[in-house]
Amino acid sequence: MPIYEFRCKKCNFDFRTLVRSNPNAEPVCPSCGDDKVVRLLSVTAKQVPDSDSSSPACGSGQCCGSMGGPGCGCNWN
Repeated sequence: MPIYEFRCKKCNFDFRTLVRSNPNAEPVCPSCGDDKVVRLLSVTAKQVPDSDSSSPACGSGQCCGSMGGPGCGCNWN
């Protein structure tokens, strides 16, 4: 079951929800309860072989040379 990201048209609240059997069923906003939401384009995660287990995970805020880290090239900082 995929997790989709949505934005409420009424209050602009971004949220994620697990979509069960019917992917066309739109959820309601957990912030204001409105049912007018749009599905956002999600960024997919990319699995790469771990060459150095001591390197911080990409997206952890410690990669790309920040905080003295070795850098992974994802430009997260």
